[in-house]
Amino acid sequence: MVINNQLPIHVVHVVYSFSTGGLENGVVNLINRLPKEQYKHTIVCVTGHDEMFFSRITTGNTKIVNLNKPPGKGLGWLVTCWQIFRKIALPTAVVPEMVFLVMRVIFFFARGA
Repeated sequence: MVINNQLPIHVVHVVYSFSTGGLENGVVNLINRLPKEQYKHTIVCVTGHDEMFFSRITTGNTKIVNLNKPPGKGLGWLVTCWQIFRKIALPTAVVPEMVFLVMRVIFFFARGA
């Protein structure tokens, strides 16, 4: 998975829910079309995902993580998100599809910047 002595670029896709939808179809197409030797992907779902929909990704370079945010305004899922961003070999590229401002702030602090 290493090309020219470089590690693959780790792209993190942040979505509210990964199930049937236009944005999600775009993510699937992007992942399936990018060279799997040069990229690896993590999909972070705020609420959850549909396993059948996730199976449409045909490359073996993708992980999915559910934050399992409960309905309402609870903040516990933000701590979980921060912990996940810390555990992930932090990406060189982040794709916040649903441009969660709070996710950008958490990512900033998770990087240790």
